[in-house]
Amino acid sequence: MQSKTEAVIALMQRAGEVALSYWPGQNSNPKELHSQLKEDGSLVTAADIACSRILVPGLQHLYPEAIIVSEEEVPNLSNATPQTLIFVDPIDGTSLFVEGSDDFGMLVGICEKGIADVGVMYFPALNRFFFTDMPNSVRCSQNGIDPELSEIETLERDSVYLRAGDLEVQDRCFSTSFLDTGVAFRRLITGELAGVALYLRTLGPWDLAAPSALISSLGGTVTDEAGEPFVFTAQTDLSGRWFVATNGRVHNEVLERLPR
Repeated sequence: MQSKTEAVIALMQRAGEVALSYWPGQNSNPKELHSQLKEDGSLVTAADIACSRILVPGLQHLYPEAIIVSEEEVPNLSNATPQTLIFVDPIDGTSLFVEGSDDFGMLVGICEKGIADVGVMYFPALNRFFFTDMPNSVRCSQNGIDPELSEIETLERDSVYLRAGDLEVQDRCFSTSFLDTGVAFRRLITGELAGVALYLRTLGPWDLAAPSALISSLGGTVTDEAGEPFVFTAQTDLSGRWFVATNGRVHNEVLERLPR
């Protein structure tokens, strides 16, 4: 019998096929990719909307008790205190998608009582999944090689990807050359980075829930700037907070060296 996580993966594969029908990367005749800017200045396309319209009802069918929050379909959550929240980013890295890059992704994170414990990251153009639905286990669908976090014990140059907004950054352990967050999290999950630290401005919980579950399942640490567990709630405006995810071994050092 198919598990719920397997059903989520199958649903995301369906949505991925739709995304690829719009993707200009290797598609000789892609669907017309209407796009516009949202109020926060981020880009949304017809592909984002089409994928969201597959994922949201499909997830609601699988998890009827949950509130589903898609980046493109945010319900009224003003009085909501659900036990189960599911955050969906139909296309993570929309700008990359529009440019024809294969690094765009699709994220689903399932949170119970504020903690992300099920996560799926899917990169349709790479045909690559990372997924977890149990403690201490993350699986990768590609090459049969399960991901592992970096084992470094102390910070090295450019070992942590940092997005600090307007804050001044001089510490050389932080790499500030722009990365899409989905790419940065993938590099953390596969051991290429020891950490990702994000000062939240336009990012929402749909960008963070799935990676949070994966990193935690691998034995990493995910907190805010005070070292407290990062809790997901119905509040989707996260601006002014930090999201810090590491291999666990360097976490305290990253917190100490964050720009303030």
